[in-house]
Amino acid sequence: RPREGVSDEEASRAANTVIGEMRRLLQLPTADPPLLIDADLRPEGKSGPLVRTLKSYEAYYRRWSLV
Repeated sequence: RPREGVSDEEASRAANTVIGEMRRLLQLPTADPPLLIDADLRPEGKSGPLVRTLKSYEAYYRRWSLV
Protein backbone atom coordinates (compact mmCIF):
# COMPACT_ATOMS: atom_id res chain seq x y z
CA ARG A 1 0.00 0.00 0.00
CA PRO A 2 1.50 3.38 -0.98
CA ARG A 3 2.27 5.95 1.65
CA GLU A 4 -0.40 8.52 2.22
CA GLY A 5 -0.22 11.14 -0.51
CA VAL A 6 1.52 8.83 -3.00
CA SER A 7 -0.55 7.78 -6.00
CA ASP A 8 -0.83 4.17 -7.11
CA GLU A 9 0.95 5.16 -10.33
CA GLU A 10 3.92 6.66 -8.46
CA ALA A 11 4.09 3.64 -6.17
CA SER A 12 3.97 1.29 -9.15
CA ARG A 13 6.80 3.13 -10.91
CA ALA A 14 8.92 3.00 -7.75
CA ALA A 15 8.20 -0.70 -7.23
CA ASN A 16 9.08 -1.47 -10.87
CA THR A 17 12.37 0.37 -10.42
CA VAL A 18 13.13 -1.70 -7.30
CA ILE A 19 12.29 -5.04 -8.96
CA GLY A 20 14.35 -4.12 -12.02
CA GLU A 21 17.35 -3.34 -9.83
CA MET A 22 16.87 -6.53 -7.78
CA ARG A 23 16.81 -8.62 -10.96
CA ARG A 24 19.95 -6.88 -12.22
CA LEU A 25 21.82 -7.35 -8.94
CA LEU A 26 20.85 -11.02 -8.61
CA GLN A 27 22.32 -11.73 -12.05
CA LEU A 28 25.72 -10.15 -11.36
CA PRO A 29 28.68 -12.52 -11.49
CA THR A 30 29.66 -13.90 -8.08
CA ALA A 31 31.31 -17.04 -6.77
CA ASP A 32 27.83 -18.59 -6.82
CA PRO A 33 25.75 -19.10 -9.96
CA PRO A 34 23.41 -16.22 -10.83
CA LEU A 35 19.93 -16.36 -9.38
CA LEU A 36 17.56 -15.96 -12.31
CA ILE A 37 14.03 -14.79 -11.63
CA ASP A 38 11.43 -16.20 -14.00
CA ALA A 39 9.02 -13.28 -14.23
CA ASP A 40 6.77 -15.34 -16.53
CA LEU A 41 5.56 -17.21 -13.43
CA ARG A 42 3.53 -14.25 -12.19
CA PRO A 43 -0.28 -14.58 -12.22
CA GLU A 44 -0.91 -13.48 -15.83
CA GLY A 45 2.40 -14.79 -17.13
CA LYS A 46 4.67 -12.55 -19.18
CA SER A 47 1.77 -10.28 -20.14
CA GLY A 48 1.02 -9.43 -16.49
CA PRO A 49 2.53 -6.62 -14.44
CA LEU A 50 5.75 -7.26 -12.50
CA VAL A 51 4.27 -5.43 -9.52
CA ARG A 52 0.65 -4.90 -8.58
CA THR A 53 -1.46 -3.25 -5.92
CA LEU A 54 -3.03 -5.17 -3.06
CA LYS A 55 -6.43 -4.36 -4.57
CA SER A 56 -5.28 -5.92 -7.85
CA TYR A 57 -4.15 -9.10 -6.05
CA GLU A 58 -7.47 -9.26 -4.24
CA ALA A 59 -9.38 -8.99 -7.53
CA TYR A 60 -7.14 -11.59 -9.20
CA TYR A 61 -7.57 -14.18 -6.45
CA ARG A 62 -11.27 -13.46 -6.06
CA ARG A 63 -11.67 -14.26 -9.76
CA TRP A 64 -9.29 -17.23 -10.09
CA SER A 65 -9.09 -18.90 -6.67
CA LEU A 66 -11.96 -21.29 -7.39
CA VAL A 67 -10.73 -22.38 -10.83
